[in-house]
Amino acid sequence: MTYKLQALSACALLFCAGLVHGVVQSTDDFIKARDPFKAPKLPAAKVAVRSELELYSVESLKMIGVLTGPDHMRAMVLTPDGVTHLVSERMKIGMRDGFVKKITTEQIIVREKMMNIMGEEESMDTEIHLVAEIKPPVMAAPPPDQLMAPTQTSSMSIPKPPSGGQ
Repeated sequence: MTYKLQALSACALLFCAGLVHGVVQSTDDFIKARDPFKAPKLPAAKVAVRSELELYSVESLKMIGVLTGPDHMRAMVLTPDGVTHLVSERMKIGMRDGFVKKITTEQIIVREKMMNIMGEEESMDTEIHLVAEIKPPVMAAPPPDQLMAPTQTSSMSIPKPPSGGQ
């Protein structure tokens, strides 16, 4: 019984301290506050993926080029599996329901939806910068026992065209 009384008085004390310092405006705000000992409730993940670029995280994509045009810019993006895609503004990209907010000559700005520690949805901008140099993927060398010995080529003589004294 004393444990419940102590917990109740501690809760009332926290509520009063919140009112004094302006953190809690009313009893409704105090009731709506998230319990710090429970994980925030996350919305159900969307199952339908509309484009291949929504399968990769934005951090894993590389900007490799920019195409400028009279109306708008497009950017060339390289996925981790080596496939190049063209993206334009307002295009869906990334695994966190992101979209291309802006394309410049040096970067792509992607706005994604994230959950903060209170369990509320907020937007976060991620920048994908233009890569200075793209290195081709490194091919693994075959084991030494599978290497083929160089073959000898036979020297062939090419016959000379007949020279006519005409």
